Amino acid sequence: LAIFYEPGTFHYSKNKNTSLYTGWYRANPKLPNGCPCVQVRLRVSSQTKILHPFDKPQFVRVNNAFCKYYTVGHFPPVLVRFTLPAEYPDNSTPIFSLECTWILSDQLEQVVEQLNAYLNTKEKGEPCLWECFDFLEWQLIPELLGLPKNEDGSYLYDIEECVPTRVMREYALTVLVEHDFEEKRRRFRDEKMECPICAEDKLGRECTRLVGCGHLACHECMKAALEAHMDEGIMAGVFRCMHCDDVVDLSEVSPEIPEITEPPHHKRGNKGEEEENNNENENPEDETPTFIRYEDKAIPTLGKRRQLLEGYIVILYQ
Repeated sequence: LAIFYEPGTFHYSKNKNTSLYTGWYRANPKLPNGCPCVQVRLRVSSQTKILHPFDKPQFVRVNNAFCKYYTVGHFPPVLVRFTLPAEYPDNSTPIFSLECTWILSDQLEQVVEQLNAYLNTKEKGEPCLWECFDFLEWQLIPELLGLPKNEDGSYLYDIEECVPTRVMREYALTVLVEHDFEEKRRRFRDEKMECPICAEDKLGRECTRLVGCGHLACHECMKAALEAHMDEGIMAGVFRCMHCDDVVDLSEVSPEIPEITEPPHHKRGNKGEEEENNNENENPEDETPTFIRYEDKAIPTLGKRRQLLEGYIVILYQ
């Protein structure tokens, strides 16, 4: 098993005093064939922490309450601790205990009971540790947790019913959403795709994917669109997706926000020109650059010029 499993997922040792083998394994729950995902449901009123999932959550009214449905396809591992009795495998089976960040301890105890029942169906005398790990990974979602199945083949994990307190619910939801995000982003970065704007083949790490609508564009095309948007100044309004016109949160595209060293100029007529000329006679101390923070971008400001406000008001507003 130490050779078969990836490094960091399996470990064992022998106790010098008892001569018993103990160890642990990180079981990664898998979705069965035909199951697209697990819908994690939580009432909107129960959530206070802002999350950033890979896929935009859906809002659905259930029993006179608005609920959020998060799409989760990758789950945090379940830590399986095991002890092999002296009579193993001839006359005894492994002893298991489970640890998990998103499943309560009483549910884990029920899973261990079902795992022991599975072991009782196996013939004694044969090593069964690998079969137990495989059974836990493939059967945790569809069978062991007892999750209801939706019409589209997905399973429903209702945190309101499974987790008793608000703090524990938010923690479990955060762990699920963040792990799913990191795993999907890792796979997205290594995937090859075509930019729909320039029609060039790109890797995911060279593209920006918008959470709201799921559309993507390569960094060069996204940066060009942002530059054109910012050149329009205050009249540009909110930044929208180039495919579906959906409003884009600027925090999603902050790495592509162009570095601007001078505020954009806008035509304001004679009055604006007079104000500009008056600004040239201001105290030299007002010309000392200061900096404001926006999404880790340092944007220089010069005094109290009105043109700065006009140039960046759209960014501050969004």
